[in-house]
Amino acid sequence: MSAILASDTDAISFSTEDVAPNHPLKIVRREDKPERPPNLVPLYERDDLNEARNYAKNLDKDTGQRLEAILSRLANANRWRSLTTAVKPRCVLALKQRFPNFSEVIEEVVLHLVLARLADKDQAALSMPPILLVGPPGVGKTYFARELCNTLGAAFWETNMSSNSAGFILSGLDMGWSNGKPGLVFRALLESQAVNPLILLDEIDKANSESRSDPLGPLYSLLEPHTARRFRDEAITLPMDASHILWVATANYASSIPEPLLSRMSVFEIALPNLGQSASIVQGIWHKLRETSSWGRYLQPTLSAAVIERLQGESPRTMGKLLTRAAGRAILNKRQTVMPDDVRASTAPAQRIGF
Repeated sequence: MSAILASDTDAISFSTEDVAPNHPLKIVRREDKPERPPNLVPLYERDDLNEARNYAKNLDKDTGQRLEAILSRLANANRWRSLTTAVKPRCVLALKQRFPNFSEVIEEVVLHLVLARLADKDQAALSMPPILLVGPPGVGKTYFARELCNTLGAAFWETNMSSNSAGFILSGLDMGWSNGKPGLVFRALLESQAVNPLILLDEIDKANSESRSDPLGPLYSLLEPHTARRFRDEAITLPMDASHILWVATANYASSIPEPLLSRMSVFEIALPNLGQSASIVQGIWHKLRETSSWGRYLQPTLSAAVIERLQGESPRTMGKLLTRAAGRAILNKRQTVMPDDVRASTAPAQRIGF
């Protein structure tokens, strides 16, 4: 007897007569099988949506109408969403030139890209574990997170946890309240084309976790894939798949973050750049300023060693400010080249990097 190939089974059709009445094998007719588009995942299940809409009908008129409006928008959108694909590792490795003091976290991301692309190559889905960047103010953590997201090609969402006083910022507030509305996670999933956007939790160590509604509370389930698969926004009540979200958090001190939350993240200590690294960072910041500013094309793309030396010892945040002012002085003096005298430290006391 010849073996039946796996591909051959797709052509085989059964009827209920092929199986004894009480046989444990359940035959599903091919026309009844749900069609799953390739490389897509469902954002929610239809039965859950129907249940949420029935729930909306039982609420008071105003609350029910507000909830139904959001659910209708969700129903009219395609529930099948794509996954942003994993870029080639060399794209992320190139960030080392601009962010040499972030080498460890760059390598971590690259390792996950390599593993993801091993089987599926350019069709592999982008994924990585939640990442926490810990380091002093001004070291460039937020700037790096944005640039990493841009390199990965993911949709970017951000919230500053130091100003979040309650968990509903992330997970929504019940529509029964006058100011009830969906949270950041729901909006990111609804409005992003892909189901794996990147959410930056800035200054997570400054969140007031002692408040009645802990702003960190939703993260305990959101950072665990098996519970995030049925994330339920408090305002919407519809379970949605948040397990593909990419999480990056920043902090000045890891000691201020609850241990159970730290255990859910890969933690990286970001050191202040040394003198050699500062040169690469200055050139990288200057390149970005010229690229994103309308005045960029009027100035030379390369900074002299003397200009770079004037900026060494400054934090990346301060470098950007000083370079912008230096560019203005160069233009004011009708020059296309930034000179060392254009770089002037602020008159206010500045925190300089020690070596």
